[in-house]
Amino acid sequence: ACKKMKKLSEEYDSFIGIGDILPVIVAGLKNDFPFFYGKRKDNDSFVSAEKVNVGITIDTGNGLFIPVLQEEELDRIEQVSEKLAEFRYKAMRNEFEQDDFKEGVISISLNTNKDISFVLPIIQPGQVAMISVGAMMKELVLEEGELKENQYFNLGIAYDHRVVNGAYAADYAAAIKEKIEKCSFFNNI
Repeated sequence: ACKKMKKLSEEYDSFIGIGDILPVIVAGLKNDFPFFYGKRKDNDSFVSAEKVNVGITIDTGNGLFIPVLQEEELDRIEQVSEKLAEFRYKAMRNEFEQDDFKEGVISISLNTNKDISFVLPIIQPGQVAMISVGAMMKELVLEEGELKENQYFNLGIAYDHRVVNGAYAADYAAAIKEKIEKCSFFNNI
């Protein structure tokens, strides 16, 4: 939860959270981590995705849905926020259309209920990975001799070991973490 996210929330007059930010970050990492963006064709080959379309879990109490943000919707956080609000509305009314679920390349599992530190998601068919985000937690940290409250969340990745290995996945998670901590995803705003 960086100050820029709070500033964006004020600017857009709408809460901007990690669910709005993460799809933009994930879409921006394709060139650095291409094996997360495609699918295993057979035992010996991998096919890169033409577009980065990011699925994101939506659960409003009417079941779990994983609608897909299309690449062209991932240019600006404001667009992502508006599309996610539309997905939540559709989930509450069970009004999704088949096109809302098409062509996901990678997915994000939001598990932000209070005190949920980690969930191990199941990778969607035809995808290589699913990123898991836990609830925002609080901790006390010592900064310049003073105790201060800090917020954090746990980030995990379930991935297909036939396509990527642990070191590659750890580097990917570290890149996501760094972009969140440095708020370096704001080039896309």
